[in-house]
Amino acid sequence: MTKFNLLITKIFDYILYPFSFLNPFWAILFLSFVSSIVVLIIYAAVSSPTKIKDAKDKIKGHILAIRIYRDHWKVLLLSFVKSLFYTLKYFTLNFFPIIFILPILFFVFAQMEVRYGYRPFVKGEDTVVKVRFTDDFDLDSSEIKLQKTDSVKEKLPPVFVNALNEADYVLKIENDKPFTLSFDINGKSYKKKFAVLKKKGNKSEALGLKTFYVSNPEVFLYPAENKVIENSEVKYIYTKYPPYRINFLGTKLHWLWHYLLWTLVIVLALKNKFGVEF
Repeated sequence: MTKFNLLITKIFDYILYPFSFLNPFWAILFLSFVSSIVVLIIYAAVSSPTKIKDAKDKIKGHILAIRIYRDHWKVLLLSFVKSLFYTLKYFTLNFFPIIFILPILFFVFAQMEVRYGYRPFVKGEDTVVKVRFTDDFDLDSSEIKLQKTDSVKEKLPPVFVNALNEADYVLKIENDKPFTLSFDINGKSYKKKFAVLKKKGNKSEALGLKTFYVSNPEVFLYPAENKVIENSEVKYIYTKYPPYRINFLGTKLHWLWHYLLWTLVIVLALKNKFGVEF
């Protein structure tokens, strides 16, 4: 699970490297184009354009019958029931290809979120770091210590939350270069990488919001940095990077709006080329 996740991240690193020197919008546009082609290929392979078009025509026909024969209750009722039936059929025919599309897009979304939903820290910013322990970990009797470093300064003493089995730290970034924090837990070292830039920006870097030490399905949502080890007392170490918005033509939007808009435009523009019907 972890190796597969990191492999996908490495593949995206290579694919998106040429865009790391450009406005992130162009990387999102590229991914929208690739996603659109994948969607159209899958639709063309597993959907039935003839059946979808027939269902759409039947829906339109029965809606027209409702408007024309609204004074004839039997025709009105029959047309209403049939329009519902063909509407259900239409959505069923379109839903089947989505079963194949969603697993692919899930990994694309996860990669895009950790690259374009957040940005690296800059010097002087604050962050909260959470160390979440396993359920059988005894927080009261354990030795938990953050290794001293010039890269951060503790603004407050750590807070130990027994209800969550968690230790929380409020830190200030004191350096303008990437660094690694080390936590000593009962004599065992757990590390967390931090991405830092000299000024605010985003270079398509996959940010490790959560570093997992215990494997679970949630690792697929945070694919950038996983270090699953045996008999770990730490579930994960988490820090929330500052949110990032894409600047393009005077707009400042979350990457998802750009992605969905351009994917929709490209799919609709090319659907006839692939013989696809929606």
